[in-house]
Amino acid sequence: MRSKIAAALVSAALVAACGGQSSTPGTTSAPAPAATTSADPGKPLAKVGDKTITQGQVEEHVAARLVEIDQERYEALKGGVDELVAEELFTQEAKARGVTAEKLEEDEVIAKVPEPSDADVQKVYDENKDRLQGQTLDAIKPMRINPRTRVVITG
Repeated sequence: MRSKIAAALVSAALVAACGGQSSTPGTTSAPAPAATTSADPGKPLAKVGDKTITQGQVEEHVAARLVEIDQERYEALKGGVDELVAEELFTQEAKARGVTAEKLEEDEVIAKVPEPSDADVQKVYDENKDRLQGQTLDAIKPMRINPRTRVVITG
């Protein structure tokens, strides 16, 4: 019973987060996630001696884990929606300005990220010395992280 309630709550949250079901023309809606409970809780899954273990018993037994899995799935789907929406908005804005997405990124993101001060670099170095495997400040100072790809670049 708890797993059915949890599944219903997660389903409702996912639908709400993704825009909900709507019959209004021009709006989008997200499909409800697959149910995490069996349509047949009485379905036998195992038999031990004369005792039959059913789908419903197993789902009740692992209900807490199923809720965690449903939450992880919801967060992955929500993150995916957020990423795709952001990418599409970025692409549409670039098109509206008559530039490439790369040019828009350069103008509106990369160009506006200030170079860190020497004090900032020293602070980050000091906070992460144990993770830098003995590298000196001079060795890591030229490294930067691309704000879009989050890949460390040198130079």
